[in-house]
Parts: sequence; structure tokens; C-alpha cells
Amino acid sequence: MRLPDRIQYVQAATWLVLVWENAWKSLLPLICTVGLFLALGLLEFPLLLSPWLHIALLAVFILLSAGAIWFAVTHWCNPDRVSIIRRLETHSDLPHRPLSTMADRLTNAHDAQAAIIWRIHQRRAKASLRDLRVGLPRPGLPLFDPWAGRAVVYLLMVAGLFVGGLEADERIARAFTPDFSATRNAPAELEAWLTPPEYTALPPLKLNP
Repeated sequence: MRLPDRIQYVQAATWLVLVWENAWKSLLPLICTVGLFLALGLLEFPLLLSPWLHIALLAVFILLSAGAIWFAVTHWCNPDRVSIIRRLETHSDLPHRPLSTMADRLTNAHDAQAAIIWRIHQRRAKASLRDLRVGLPRPGLPLFDPWAGRAVVYLLMVAGLFVGGLEADERIARAFTPDFSATRNAPAELEAWLTPPEYTALPPLKLNP
């Protein structure tokens, strides 16, 4: 039996909801990793490190980002028809799975009596589909992130944006570019002191190069 247009629209909306939920669960590690690095950059934490430690920090975040991308690719699942129907039936509190019933086909179509009973059953199932509810997305992030690490990243991002202000883009750019100029261009200084013998009663003398 062909589903009415209204039910097909509801199924399309449910597909979008499931895509949103799957996207959040799949991309959460990547979002938190990138967000944490940007927050540290806005707070200028990398500038407190030596250039080589700055490079090490960049390498760590690159590896973490690569792992997060791999996680997103391997854990992404496109909602299929079965999951869409199951979500609708569960969220709408529909007993006896009427959407699945309407999608099913009678195996013994040559039996006239069975065909009549089947059509009656499908009409009843169709009548129970008047109150379909899509509902809002429920990614289930508390179960996926029980320690609420994402909240820490969000707070650091807000603090970084507040502190960075109009210099936010410059701070982020500096977070990606270790600065070797301070160590390369700093002039070498040599101080030499000469201590005269005690009988001279002279103070120590500084030798200028």
C-alpha cells in the first residue's frame, strides 16, 4: 500500500532528525579537538611554550584530529528505512507497528479470504497513523560523553573569544605558527668580571667586550 504524502513528509523529517543525531555523535570528538586547540590559541597558551614545544603541541593536535576524523568516518551510519519507521513508531507510541504493517506485503495474495483480512488490517493500521510525531533530535550526548568534556571546551572557547576580542584571528594564526625569531635573533651577551687581589681594596671590575 502506498503511503500518503503526509506520512512520506513525516518520514523525510524523521530522516533529517536521525542524520542530525548521527552527525553530532560522529563529529563530537573532532569538534572538541578543534575547539580545544582554538580555545588554547585564543588564550595564547602556545606562546607560553618554547618553539619546539609549540611544534610538539601542533603535532599532538594533528594526530588527535586525524583520529577524530577516522572515528567520524567509521561511526557514521546513514539512516535506513527500517530505523526511520522504528523511530516514528517509538516516538509516536504506536502499538503493533502500523507503519511496518503498511509497508509489508501479503505473501499468499491468491487467498481471497486472507486478502480481505489483510486489507482490513492495513486500513486499521492506516487509521492509527493520524498522530505521528517526529520530535526533536536527541543525540544522547550525556551517554556518549558522560564526563561532559564538551562543556569544558565550550567554556574555554567562550573565555578565549572574550579575551581575544578583536585580535581573535591574529591569536589563532599565531597558534599555528611557532615563533623562532626570539631565539634566533637574540644577541649573545658575555659578561666578564675581574676581581683584584684583596690587598688592593679595589672593587670587582667589569670587562667590556
